[in-house]
Amino acid sequence: MKTRSPAKNRRKWAYGLTDEDVAKQLAAQNNRCAICGLVFEAAGRRGPHVDHDHDLYRLRKLLCFKCNLMLGCAEDDPELLKRAAQYLERFYLAYAESVGYDPQKMDFLYKAKQGRSSWLQKVLLRVREHERLAAIKPNGAEKSGE
Repeated sequence: MKTRSPAKNRRKWAYGLTDEDVAKQLAAQNNRCAICGLVFEAAGRRGPHVDHDHDLYRLRKLLCFKCNLMLGCAEDDPELLKRAAQYLERFYLAYAESVGYDPQKMDFLYKAKQGRSSWLQKVLLRVREHERLAAIKPNGAEKSGE
C-alpha cells in the first residue's frame, strides 16, 4: 500500500493544492526558495513550505522552512524585517570599523559568512569605498604610498 506524505495531504486539505500545482510552482521557482534561493531536495526536511497570508489566507510562493519561519516570526511585517536587516548591516559595518578595516579580518568575516554572502557584499563595498575616500587628499589628489 502506497502512503502519501503528511505534507502533501495538508497541502491538499489546507490550500487545495495538488501535486501538479506544487510541481508547476516549483518549476516556476527553479526548484528554489522564493526568498533565499535554497535548492529544495526531492524529499526530506528541505521540502518546500507553502507560504500564505494568515489574515487574507492567500497563497504566495514556496519557501524553505527557515524563510517561512522568519516571515511567521516577523508576523509578515515588512517594516520589522527591514529594521532587522538594517540592524545587522550596522553591526557588520561597526565590526569593520572596529578592526580598522583590516583586510585579514575582513577576509575572515567574508569566509565565515561565505554561504550567505550577498548582504556581505554590500558591507565590503562600503569598506572599499571608505578605503578609497581615505586615500584621497583634501585637494582631491590621491595620496602617495608613504
